[in-house]
Amino acid sequence: MKYIQHSRSPLYSYIFTLPLFLAYELGLFIISARDIPQLRNGADVLMRNVLEAFGLLGMYGFGFMVLFGFLLVFIIQRKKWKDTEFNLGFLFFMFVESVVWSAGLFSIMNISNQ
Repeated sequence: MKYIQHSRSPLYSYIFTLPLFLAYELGLFIISARDIPQLRNGADVLMRNVLEAFGLLGMYGFGFMVLFGFLLVFIIQRKKWKDTEFNLGFLFFMFVESVVWSAGLFSIMNISNQ
């Protein structure tokens, strides 16, 4: 029960997703600018188009806005983190849980495409 309660906390979500986000954005930054539109996923393209419609930022602006959002939530939620104990093992179990969910979704997609 402790795992379920703590893994749903903003602290664990933040720690678990931030490296994935940074790796994604760093990978896009390393790739040349002309190849970036071909490598974006649908949600990324949609959000960037919405931001451009409001005249906000450019190619890397969305990434900076998401990072700013991460930091803002990090600061706002810090009072709740005092009650959350940090256990590195929970991050490992979160990873395993993600792999299990991914395998299940992948299997369902394969079955539905046949």
